[in-house]
Amino acid sequence: MIMETSAVPQDALTQVKANLDLFTKSELNLANYTLKNPFKVSSMSIQQLAEEANVSIATINRFAKRCGFSGYSTFKKNLQKKYAKVFEPIQKAQNAKKLPHDLDKLIDYSFQNSIHNLEQTLKQLSFEVLNHLVNELLNRKRIFVAGMGISTLHAAFLVDAIEPFLPNTCIKELVSYSGSEKAFRQIGNLGENDLVIVISLPRYSQAIVDLTQAVQQQGSHLIAITDSINSPLVPLVNHSIFVSVEHPVLYASNTAVIALIEAITLMLTTQTLEFEKLVQKQTQIVSPFFYQN
Repeated sequence: MIMETSAVPQDALTQVKANLDLFTKSELNLANYTLKNPFKVSSMSIQQLAEEANVSIATINRFAKRCGFSGYSTFKKNLQKKYAKVFEPIQKAQNAKKLPHDLDKLIDYSFQNSIHNLEQTLKQLSFEVLNHLVNELLNRKRIFVAGMGISTLHAAFLVDAIEPFLPNTCIKELVSYSGSEKAFRQIGNLGENDLVIVISLPRYSQAIVDLTQAVQQQGSHLIAITDSINSPLVPLVNHSIFVSVEHPVLYASNTAVIALIEAITLMLTTQTLEFEKLVQKQTQIVSPFFYQN
């Protein structure tokens, strides 16, 4: 008997997996096809799916109802939510037509967007988690920072920012420009005494999720810098720090991430012993490279 729930299920794929033992043979074939091709199914009409999965339209609707949905239409809409960030650039490109065309108005709009992200980030920051991060930075002997795509730059900036104030700590980028293959090789040498900071913003890379899972299995302490509780990194890490990254055109704004890294560095300097001596020493080392008027 097909049971329909009064509340719409939260996740279509979870429902498919939960009902594998209840499906008929044709429904099971459809379930396996859906689990292997969720992105493809999310953009297919019921006729296309029936043809691709070699099942009837009636089977598809029964399948959707068995998963707790009213029919294939609601099942498909639920599945599309999983890939909302994938399609977001298309929507942003359409919305960009509505932006002001005057340069001065565009500049003002862009700066106001950055200010909004900074304000939202400050509102949602957990100072308890930030203090925890700073304590971890001060007490770990090995620290690794990982990011993919644009977050590779964030990871490099974080390493460059904190390295001068932790002279006795090994601090490395886990990915950098050498790619994820070398990163996965390094993960095999990680352990429970290591701290790994993972940075990922929408659209999330599958590689960074896989990397985080691999680090988790090594037992290392994980802290994520990401955009929301819905980030795929959150269930995999010990602590998460959230930044607001809304942008009218780009996948994500970088303003709040940079501001957060600068705040972490400032917090770190106040806790670093002999901070003044460190700055004097570093200034002496790099001063020959400065332009002298």
